[in-house]
Amino acid sequence: MMWKTFIESVRKHFGTTTEAVAWISLAASFLGLVISIAGIIIAGTSIYLQFFDKTHALYAIVSSYEIQNDEVTFGVVFSNQGDYTEVITAGDVTLSPKSKPDQMSVHELEECFQPITIESRKAIHHYYTVKFDSEQILKPNAINKEMPQNLVFNFSALSPENKQFVASKKIGTITHNLLTRKIKEIWIATSKLTFNFNDKDAIDGLGRMVLPNISEKDEPYGCRRKEDEINKQASTRYKINDLEKEK
Repeated sequence: MMWKTFIESVRKHFGTTTEAVAWISLAASFLGLVISIAGIIIAGTSIYLQFFDKTHALYAIVSSYEIQNDEVTFGVVFSNQGDYTEVITAGDVTLSPKSKPDQMSVHELEECFQPITIESRKAIHHYYTVKFDSEQILKPNAINKEMPQNLVFNFSALSPENKQFVASKKIGTITHNLLTRKIKEIWIATSKLTFNFNDKDAIDGLGRMVLPNISEKDEPYGCRRKEDEINKQASTRYKINDLEKEK
């Protein structure tokens, strides 16, 4: 009944039923073409967003800290809100006197930093205990009893394109009591570091390293020392197992 009424309504404008049906068929064809084009655009946009419009969005957030004499344990959250799996390759903390910011002392977050893989849309939490060796703290002026220093966090990340990027930021200050050589206070002004995955900021090399003055008889340091400790522990476990088997 509704279709018949619609045909009669259209026929009044076009004169005959044949002309009305022809007009309706043309309109239906045009509408079908519009719907097809819209479907192609939606499908193409979906494919583009899924495979091509990917972004990096990696952050390091200092979430907590605890002071123990000359050591500080930092809690750090690595949050990956981007579309790629990211890898944190290195991390350290630098201190520099406010009056002489170019005189820095570097303190590793780990003796041998273990890379951290963070999948897309996920976060990972780590604790790092940093010993601020008093020998690395500059000798104070005789009139000063305290030494406030800039506290800077530095992290390196390796992108899936095999490019290395660095996030570095002053997050606050750390003050030492120069009489006791202990930490008096820490002030965290900001806690979020953002990685800028801009190709022009990518780092190609690893920089310069000055080796300490050691001999072959000296104890290994850094990653070598950690590897030796792991090997010694493994050797001890094997010896214990062998003794138990002999019993």
